Amino acid sequence: MKFRSQIYDALKYTLRDWKPIILLGLILCILSVLNNVNEVETIIGIAVLILTIALLFLEEGYRYKIIKETINGNNNPPSFGNMKELIIEGLLESFTITVYFTATYIFISSANKINLISHVQYIHWFILVIISMAIYFLSFGAVINKALHDDKFISAFNLIEIGRLYLKIGLKRTILLIIIGTVSINFIITSVIELGIYDFAQYLDFIINFIVNPILILFLTRLSGLIGKEVTYG
Repeated sequence: MKFRSQIYDALKYTLRDWKPIILLGLILCILSVLNNVNEVETIIGIAVLILTIALLFLEEGYRYKIIKETINGNNNPPSFGNMKELIIEGLLESFTITVYFTATYIFISSANKINLISHVQYIHWFILVIISMAIYFLSFGAVINKALHDDKFISAFNLIEIGRLYLKIGLKRTILLIIIGTVSINFIITSVIELGIYDFAQYLDFIINFIVNPILILFLTRLSGLIGKEVTYG
């Protein structure tokens, strides 16, 4: 499938059913409100923290479900269905992201320390930077590779398989996948976690979290799934 066709498919998929957009919008808005609660040490604060984590896992689990069902040939947004199953899947996805980004942070921090200590050791610095970038780039193929291998959790960390996945989809699709992942992490996730990121108007926060972000989540996730589907079916 050509890239233009994938864009059109993802857009049509996103706007096909408004129920997932509304449900995701509610989740993101509730997350923003809960994140603004300061009573961390009280029972209410603990309950809020648990609910916040559960909703984050629910959102991540739903995103994975979209990718999995897209690869399996489903052209309609999935229902939320079994919430417990989605939360568990979201936990696994969040853990995967945490592992990759922690590893990236460790390598890039080590590179910066070497750079501060001595400019002579530029070869070591360069190697660490390359490793950190490779881990960061491979992280965006982890969820697709897992879906392609019957939900095997270990497949999310099989760097050789993920590398082969990138070779199969080609350079253009690989760059697209990395851009999609970067946009998702730095725009969607950040706007959920940090209420007030758009300081110029609070009501704009609501519009973005209730309408814009759900549409972006569905669109970008569907696009990622189509890339995985292309590997499976050509």
